[in-house]
Amino acid sequence: IFAITALLFWKVLIRLRIPGALVAVLLFAVHPVNVESVAWVTERKNMLSGMFALLTVLAFLRFLHIGGEDDDGKPKDKPTAEALNWRAMGWGFAFWGLGLLSKSVIAFVPPALFLVVWWKRPKDLFRSEVLVALLLLLIPGVAAGLHTAWLEKHQVGAGDVFFPEYDHFGDRLMLAGTVVWVYLKHVLLPIEQMFFYPKWDPEMSSWWQWLLLLGAIALPLTLLWKSKQWGRGPLVAVLIFGGALFPVMGFTNVYPMRFSWVADHFQYHANFAMFALLGALLARVKLPAGAARAAMGGLLVGGIALSNVHGFAFENASVLWQRTLASNPECWIAYQNLGAEKNSEARELR
Repeated sequence: IFAITALLFWKVLIRLRIPGALVAVLLFAVHPVNVESVAWVTERKNMLSGMFALLTVLAFLRFLHIGGEDDDGKPKDKPTAEALNWRAMGWGFAFWGLGLLSKSVIAFVPPALFLVVWWKRPKDLFRSEVLVALLLLLIPGVAAGLHTAWLEKHQVGAGDVFFPEYDHFGDRLMLAGTVVWVYLKHVLLPIEQMFFYPKWDPEMSSWWQWLLLLGAIALPLTLLWKSKQWGRGPLVAVLIFGGALFPVMGFTNVYPMRFSWVADHFQYHANFAMFALLGALLARVKLPAGAARAAMGGLLVGGIALSNVHGFAFENASVLWQRTLASNPECWIAYQNLGAEKNSEARELR
């Protein structure tokens, strides 16, 4: 499933005419931040929803003829002359339903497509057919997201007392401002991957968290200000990255946050936008051909090595909790789960 997803990601980037598409896909394929989603069987829903989300995106791009034979990839200041491809969009609705049934976190896709149209075909943005297609994607996405939030609160265990010590909006805002940078760091500096990361105190009195929050606000504003010079692409990538992470920023209660504010599988879908931007930026770096191949080879070999090392943690439950404690000795849930595993093994021996 992951291999198919990587190929679909490459196809999307090709249709959007994003430079460095192959670089972006190769880095995505070997990056250790994706190991948890692939190796942990519970997150097969991440794999399936990501695959169907990309199929939906491809269908929508075909619907608007973005990336067609006559499309050079540059933003168009005129509406699409061709008739919209409703047959492709019909497949898109089918893929969308399968994706939402896999995992509702992909509900960010319709707003992401809105941004893509604003970037590539702004004159098509308020055509009735385009708005209808986006609404037919958005409405079930919102419904699925609200249903998941209800389940988290009433069945999974993330109730109103989920943040007993951080139940003020200001503290949650501090958490969101830090979380988005932690996830960006996981993409740019993939070291010390672990199942449960150490928690920090999201407090309004923390000056460094204020800096991260202000930085998270300033980045898209700066990209908007520079959009005439740099184009809208970087801004769209950053907004999609942040929008995909919004459900796990701390504004709503998510059960795994009892143990860790961040998790690798939380950022899986957001990574598509960031790897697309990373590939485009690397494509602009001017290096001699030999040096470029060596640098790319080094990045890929390093990613493969780190991914394999991290992948061994998912051999079985006991190994996973032992590896978690080696990286995060204060993780109480790992002690509890490891104790349960040892107790189960002792019972089997008796």
